[in-house]
Amino acid sequence: MPADSVAMGQRIRQARLNAGLSQDAVAVHFGIKQQSVGKWETGVTRPSIARVRDLAALFSVTVEYLLGGDSDPLELAAQGSTSLDELRRRDPERWKRLEEMARSELDAIEGDR
Repeated sequence: MPADSVAMGQRIRQARLNAGLSQDAVAVHFGIKQQSVGKWETGVTRPSIARVRDLAALFSVTVEYLLGGDSDPLELAAQGSTSLDELRRRDPERWKRLEEMARSELDAIEGDR
C-alpha cells in the first residue's frame, strides 16, 4: 500500500467520524458495500476522484483535505455548506435510511451503558 493511500484513508476515516457517520451509513448513502468504505479507510483501495468529491461534500470537508492537503477540514461547514441538509432535500428516502441507521446505532450505544 502506498503511503499516500494510507494517509488518504486516515483522512477519510477521521472526516467520517467527525461527521458522526458509520461506515455502513456512508455505504448506504453511496449504494455500495461497507467493505468498500473500510478498504478506502485502510488504504487498500482508493475512491475515484468523483467519489472523493462526493465524500468531501458528505463530510463537509474539502477535497484538498481528503487528498492530504492543509485545508481546514471544517472549511465547508464554516461557509454554511451543509451537505446533510442538501441530502435531506434532494433524496428524502436515502435521508430516512440514514436517520434510521443513526437511531439504531444510538440505541445500541445507549443500551451498552
